[in-house]
Amino acid sequence: MKLAEAPSSRMQVLELAGHNLDVVPSEYITLDLQSDSLIHKSFPSVGCESGLRQDQSHGNISVEKLFSRYFGFPHVIAVSQGRLAEAIFSRTMLRNGHYIPGSSLFSTTRVHQEQNGGTPVEVMSAESLDIASLYPFKGNINIATLEQVIQTHHPRWIPYICIEPCNNAVGGHPISLENMRAVADLARHYRIPVYLDACRIIDNALMIQEREKQYRNTPVDEIIREFCSYADGCTMSATKDFPTSIGGFFATRDPELFYRCIDQIALLGSGLSHDAKENIACAMENMDDVFARVRERINLVKKLHNALGENCLLAKPAGGHAVFLNVSVQNLGIPQRHNPERAFLYRLFRDYGIRGSVNPRSPDQIAKNISFVRFALPIVGLRGEVIEKAADDISAVLAAKDSIQGLEIVKKYSGLTGFTRSHYRPVR
Repeated sequence: MKLAEAPSSRMQVLELAGHNLDVVPSEYITLDLQSDSLIHKSFPSVGCESGLRQDQSHGNISVEKLFSRYFGFPHVIAVSQGRLAEAIFSRTMLRNGHYIPGSSLFSTTRVHQEQNGGTPVEVMSAESLDIASLYPFKGNINIATLEQVIQTHHPRWIPYICIEPCNNAVGGHPISLENMRAVADLARHYRIPVYLDACRIIDNALMIQEREKQYRNTPVDEIIREFCSYADGCTMSATKDFPTSIGGFFATRDPELFYRCIDQIALLGSGLSHDAKENIACAMENMDDVFARVRERINLVKKLHNALGENCLLAKPAGGHAVFLNVSVQNLGIPQRHNPERAFLYRLFRDYGIRGSVNPRSPDQIAKNISFVRFALPIVGLRGEVIEKAADDISAVLAAKDSIQGLEIVKKYSGLTGFTRSHYRPVR
């Protein structure tokens, strides 16, 4: 039983937390959809059916060998989190004056690039900014714009192109294999590597199988290997698509880059014990089970998306890992200084105990007045009836959006995590 089951009780919790939903302890949350990362969840550990199997031709199967087998990159480093892989890769690849064209980025990826001298440049398709469009591959790259950026900044100042399959920033939408192939062809022409932020690549592959006609009868593992064949390497958080609460990877085809990253590991450490690496290997060993879990999550996202109906704030079509609502200044009638995204989530938690999150805004989204709140579904622990109840509760708040109070900052902290510690108060 949750400790705060009534709005009055939850108001007391919010007052103690400085009206900041980010710092409300999880035991007071009825349904937590803040993140799909299992690093924030408590769930039974997943064991191997027969322990780490012995492969007669390879001996003990290490987590690096498993990763290489499934994704095709020959040189692999296992680390504790995807953001550590990003940090190591960025420290090794980037210097002042570099430009990195590609997908809209998650906030940590952008910060790692910028702190190491790089400038991210978004080259997303036009459809990615049209939340009402039913275009099935809003994660696609605009190839003409990508080439224009390469020619403007010159290939020698572009260390790599960064692609995020099943792009979170634009609503969890996939990139097609046709588009990924075009990115790879252009990159080869200019001799620029392509690297993936691959934390949701399985979602992307399943949605390719569903939406890209020529791949409907292609096994998911083959789609993944073909997708990865168009890239020179990747970073990955393993805690989104795999049943593990720890783990990340850096992988590459470039042996020189690999050993430069190994040098960074010697300085920073990988953050993994031997037992942790075994746990990640166990979570990865049965890929059919992993595919089934991710497919079930995609179906639950569709269920939540469909239950919210034709609401004009809903980003369409359904994405892979989360449902997104555009609760911008224009849509809620709350001025930006009163934090409309946080105000919406505050009301939802106060009335129903559900926690979502404010999705980071890309520069293009800021220009287009798109402000997403996100309800992310982990691959474990949720059932259809829970999703139906969540849809009813979110719909109730949407129906009452004209009465939502804004939130003003009364104590602001600086730094990347300052917003998670800031104090607010409802605007009366």
